Amino acid sequence: MNYLFSLCLGVLLSTLVGLTAIPSVVSADDHDDQERTKLCFGVPPGHLIAPGFKKKQEPDEPDTRAPIITKIRVDDITEQSAILYWKTDEKTTGFLSYGLSTSYGFTSATDGKFRNEHKQKLVDLQSNTTYHVRVEAKDRAGNTSVSSDVSFTTRADEKAPALHDVSISAMTATSVVIQWKTREPADAQVVYGTTAAYESSTPFNAAFVTAHQETVSGLHERTTYHFQVRSHDAAGNLAVSQDMTFTTPDATPPAITHVTVTQTTFSSFTIRWETDEPADGQVVYGLTASYGLATGLDRRLVRVHEHTLSSLALNTVYHYQVRSRDASGNVGVSGDVTFTTSTDTTPPVLSTITVSNLGMTAATITWTTNEDATSTVYYGGASPFSIATAASVSTSMMLKTHAVVLTNLSSNTTYTFVAESKDALGNMSRSSEQSFKTLP
Repeated sequence: MNYLFSLCLGVLLSTLVGLTAIPSVVSADDHDDQERTKLCFGVPPGHLIAPGFKKKQEPDEPDTRAPIITKIRVDDITEQSAILYWKTDEKTTGFLSYGLSTSYGFTSATDGKFRNEHKQKLVDLQSNTTYHVRVEAKDRAGNTSVSSDVSFTTRADEKAPALHDVSISAMTATSVVIQWKTREPADAQVVYGTTAAYESSTPFNAAFVTAHQETVSGLHERTTYHFQVRSHDAAGNLAVSQDMTFTTPDATPPAITHVTVTQTTFSSFTIRWETDEPADGQVVYGLTASYGLATGLDRRLVRVHEHTLSSLALNTVYHYQVRSRDASGNVGVSGDVTFTTSTDTTPPVLSTITVSNLGMTAATITWTTNEDATSTVYYGGASPFSIATAASVSTSMMLKTHAVVLTNLSSNTTYTFVAESKDALGNMSRSSEQSFKTLP
């Protein structure tokens, strides 16, 4: 700054009579643009000024000069970013304009602080691409300047897109959905086959996205497939996953064959069938094809199945259907089949009645029947013999071979007995009166 210094007169003290001292504040810009004050004295015209006093500062000229931008350079260039460095001859702020041509189209503002040395990072750039950039600087007075155009080229992308989160979903016997992600936009394709040579592939999906989903169809059930996912980024770098496998489920129900029904008693029937693979088994049955009744589920996975229907009504038509489920949950069912129970009015036939294990106080009566039946022996030592007053021993077990033990008998005594058996329908047969004598 220019200052008007007071004249050092060195005259007589008398010349100082009438001096008027007028204090004022002036501004001075140092290197940091900070203001400081100085005390001076203004002197009215016509008066002498004592040595050491200053005259009032003249007003500053307004700042109209634009800042000068120098030493622009682009450094630290990567595939997607670059840093621009520049200097200005005075402290400024500013911003960058950049784009694929000198029309620019994008801006990147600085942090708003005034400084002489500047740098600004440009991000989210395209790889292997030429960019144009220019600097606009603004000083404290609002004066601006614009640099000339500068261009640079980002580095080529040579890294394949990173693959992650490969998974399968929505699997059926003939199709599956394969999903994965990439850390940058990329296309998608799945190669697959029954070996790691991969005989087939999905259609090429050229959409550049980061989340991928491809459906593999036309598969065979119960088959193990190898697959690999592949993605190219915009630069053509290919990423390939490791070999992975999946196995399609079984969608075919077990085949039911050789269904037979056998009457075991007048009120029970046994149903047998076979399946072409291990499966569980159950029979549903009833008086109509709506069934309504069922045997217990046999959860064993076998190929030969047998279930018995019991407590059936006599002389009645029954409908039934056999069902088997394999390990994959596929259910095979037979057609509707019927059978008719019959009315039994024939009593069992008793034969081979013998007395064994004869002792002083006990004896065993044995006999056989032609069908399952109960066992009862009526006996007594009085004469004449009467079933109405005779003692008896019986069992309700349904057997064809019968043995009844008589105890607490009197020694050396003749006993009369009658054997009796009833079948499941209550048809009863009795033997003729027979006798034995206990030992003395």
